[in-house]
Amino acid sequence: MRSLTIAIPLLFLAGVAFGYFVVLPAAVRFFQNFNSTQFNVLVQAGPYCKFAATTLLAMGVLFEMAAAIFAVTRAGLLSPRQLRRNRRYAVALCALVAAALPGDPITMLLETVPLYLLFELSVIVADVYDRRVQAQTDAGQPIADPRGG
Repeated sequence: MRSLTIAIPLLFLAGVAFGYFVVLPAAVRFFQNFNSTQFNVLVQAGPYCKFAATTLLAMGVLFEMAAAIFAVTRAGLLSPRQLRRNRRYAVALCALVAAALPGDPITMLLETVPLYLLFELSVIVADVYDRRVQAQTDAGQPIADPRGG
């Protein structure tokens, strides 16, 4: 439980950092060059700050998906095996979420790929945890208290 408590803010910060260094520059570059031959593009502070804040907040929240998947598997609602069997739905959901976020097609791709990789990584972590718990159960060892105490 302690590791999950530490992972949640770290995942959020990783999402914000990814949004700031990867997604936001690509999106701003796209919008500044969109129809720039026909229009004189002027960036205004208010809309830019709102766009940047929305993008960074969304990426931070989306990176929490790994903790959510781990929590769902740990609660027994889904198993890592079920998640692996339904990968195609995960890809579609990642793309759908990325499409709903502000940005362009390049930004959507830049958001979809890491979300899917994060999904795969969280399934691996959940599987490792399940195997460890199963090994402890098979060995007759007491399972650690999930509340961390």
